Amino acid sequence: MLSNSGAWTLNEAAAWATVRADRDRRIAACDWRVTRAQEEGRRLEPEWMAYRQALRDITDQPDPLTIVWPTPPA
Repeated sequence: MLSNSGAWTLNEAAAWATVRADRDRRIAACDWRVTRAQEEGRRLEPEWMAYRQALRDITDQPDPLTIVWPTPPA
């Protein structure tokens, strides 16, 4: 966003919206694992539970431009 002085400034709300959209996409990409575990009557693997929780916690990071994304389990 361009300020009155002609300098670029961060639109923090837009940056966080982008982070949340990326987070939501990553969670949706592994939803099938949750569904499969439920259909088979078992718990989701702890690694996937931790990964999904780390994604949900992503907005706890202080800066939307330096997000450290968790790595999905192998």
